[in-house]
Amino acid sequence: MREISVYQAFILFSWFPLSFTMAVTLLIARFYGRFSGKQTHWVGLAVPIILYAVASVREANVGAPGDPAADLLYAVAGITLLVLSIRLYRMMTQTPPVMLVTLPALGIIGLGGLGTLAIAALLWVLGRLSQRMHLILQGRPYYLGYYAAAACVAVAALMRLVVPLSPDLSPIYAGLLVIGVCTGAAMSWRAWSWLLAERE
Repeated sequence: MREISVYQAFILFSWFPLSFTMAVTLLIARFYGRFSGKQTHWVGLAVPIILYAVASVREANVGAPGDPAADLLYAVAGITLLVLSIRLYRMMTQTPPVMLVTLPALGIIGLGGLGTLAIAALLWVLGRLSQRMHLILQGRPYYLGYYAAAACVAVAALMRLVVPLSPDLSPIYAGLLVIGVCTGAAMSWRAWSWLLAERE
């Protein structure tokens, strides 16, 4: 049996908290669509969940970042996730497009980096939505955890651009990704778990 490296274990593990966070986003979009009567295309959020899974397995099989097929899958998953999560944020907050200039998705090149950066953007969107919910309900400030998670994944996205040139940095990149998505999943559970009990 082949030995699994730290990088491979981190990449495979990172999909689980990431998929939970995306599933919570799907539930938010479904709830908002039913509540507002607007078309949120919440079913489309299942696409990046599947694509990230396939890309993670492919990259873990290769054993290092930079595989063209995995990078392409990450890019398609990232673009889909960016479009749907930013669209949901704009619908829920009535934010004009010009206000989204500060999104962490700007200025990054590289297909694999785009997929990782889309995760940071999703965590940022969930942080903004949780912050608005906090202002209304005066609950605990879970949005701060989302922002920390987004920053961690954004650093991982930047590192992904240099990892192909310095393979020794692969475990650090994967570790940052795991920390970010686990923090995001924990914040999603704490802030949005009530959606799991929500019925028709």
